[in-house]
Amino acid sequence: PRKRDTLACLFFALLTLAPLADAQADETGAETRAEAGAESLCPASHIDRTARVKYVIDGDTLVLKNGDKLRLIGINAPEIAHHSHGQNSPAEPWGNAAKRFLRGLLPANSRVKLQYGKTRRDDYGRVLAHVFTARGENVQARLLTGGLAFALAIPPNTRLADCYFASEKTARARHAGLWSKGGPVLEAGKIGRRQSGFHLLRGAVTRIDENRHGVWLKLDRRLTVGIRPADLPRFDRAALRRLRGKTVQVRGWLHDNRGPYMRIRHPAALQVDD
Repeated sequence: PRKRDTLACLFFALLTLAPLADAQADETGAETRAEAGAESLCPASHIDRTARVKYVIDGDTLVLKNGDKLRLIGINAPEIAHHSHGQNSPAEPWGNAAKRFLRGLLPANSRVKLQYGKTRRDDYGRVLAHVFTARGENVQARLLTGGLAFALAIPPNTRLADCYFASEKTARARHAGLWSKGGPVLEAGKIGRRQSGFHLLRGAVTRIDENRHGVWLKLDRRLTVGIRPADLPRFDRAALRRLRGKTVQVRGWLHDNRGPYMRIRHPAALQVDD
């Protein structure tokens, strides 16, 4: 009887422990799958250095422990409220959400992996890098797929541009974040003369000019889009000439140059509407 009792206890213990072992295996497998999935989206070809995060400024800028201000390559997040040139500017739609998301993904003192661009600093002295979490997750891709940033290609830092634009396309198809409620695309013919900042604009190409200063597209007889000689080798000039009468989308920063003006430097900044 004592032997039977011992065997029964062992059998009961095995029945109890088996589900726990299975659950632990499932959790481990889930973590492995999550890490593999994170690394599969716009992965790094190499890592130049690791660093610690001090704090997040906004949806595309952070400060490292060593004091460096870092700008994420390949994206532009909506602006948060800020004060510049003596004026207070309110937060743009989804700007605060992008900051909160980035701060949650990269809390203070978290470790990040950096892959520098060909140009390592911008005109403001900020470090330019593709940023990855400690487990290899591409931070830019996370913001883009969540609809919290625009994809951007500024030469020569265009290594992951194709992947970033594909990530944005996924968010647009899902109407995620800033792509909800009609999205952020503005009509080129309706922009104001003094309107500035980053924008995604749509308009019909009503005129095309070429001269020694570059190629110039006029959208809706209102917006001038300039492609400078230094950037033209990246474009198909014959394809540019065929754009007259077509509706296109352009993205970049608006300036006032005797009217609304936007310079584009990479073909990804100009897309023909389907």
